[in-house]
Amino acid sequence: MQFQQRTEQTLDQAVKQHAKGQADLSENWIAKAQATLDGVQRILNAAEQAPAEIVRPFTGKPSRFHGA
Repeated sequence: MQFQQRTEQTLDQAVKQHAKGQADLSENWIAKAQATLDGVQRILNAAEQAPAEIVRPFTGKPSRFHGA
């Protein structure tokens, strides 16, 4: 789960940056990292319950990889 660990580190860094009160992009980083971690958790939970199921980790949101 290297992807999960790196995203957690990114979230931690963004939260620390935001706590400094500096005007930056940390709010966007926090939101993006949290959404990514939520998707990772959906995948992990689904894999535990039904390993053969197709998982859509970002339900309700269009894929960045799906053509228009």
